[in-house]
Amino acid sequence: MPPAKLPDDFDAELYIDLMSPVVGLDLDDETKREVAKLLKIAHSMASVVYQAPLDDNLFDIAGVFTPGGRKHD
Repeated sequence: MPPAKLPDDFDAELYIDLMSPVVGLDLDDETKREVAKLLKIAHSMASVVYQAPLDDNLFDIAGVFTPGGRKHD
């Protein structure tokens, strides 16, 4: 599987403007600026991770965690 690539044109400010109402956040301008900085850092970190090659033969389907040992339906 070829490495995935994140878009280079990630707009942290637009993402905040679109998603903050969805999750019920009312952010002032200073907080938006600080959150945007952190999202840009997260985007750059994710870009590095996404460049790692993945071997299709190494993927195993994970089991389902069931608290208390109950069987999953």
